[in-house]
Amino acid sequence: MIVVGVALLAIGILVGMSLKTGKPATVANTSCQAANTSASNAQPVNPVSPLSSGVISSVFAFGKLDSVAGQKINVSSGVDVITVTTNSNTKIVSYEQSGKDAKGNVSVIPKNITLKDLKIGDYLNINLKVSNSGELVAASINRVVLPPPEAK
Repeated sequence: MIVVGVALLAIGILVGMSLKTGKPATVANTSCQAANTSASNAQPVNPVSPLSSGVISSVFAFGKLDSVAGQKINVSSGVDVITVTTNSNTKIVSYEQSGKDAKGNVSVIPKNITLKDLKIGDYLNINLKVSNSGELVAASINRVVLPPPEAK
């Protein structure tokens, strides 16, 4: 439940930054290139330089899964796309709605899944670390399965 709350907080911060500036919230662009897809006109972004500090051990990224190629995934914010490497140590968990209790509170059940269980379009909250070679590596991936909208 805490992870879902953190994911929603991150979304709120990004939306708030977008509304305040009138522009999508992005990470500063530097010299290293991340993935760029022509279909979504996404721009390369390099979050690695600011993260290479010894003070920052990891950071979260939130976006929609664009593609999977072997152990690498592309995640998009709709504006930017980053390539993230996974490995055998990457923990992948899906948080899915399991129903509502008598008070109408939504129950969420975490379920361990594999990279093969992820689908294009899934919303992912990724705990990123920077490897010694400067590559973004997923320490953990949380798939957020949003419930269908309720009929009015």
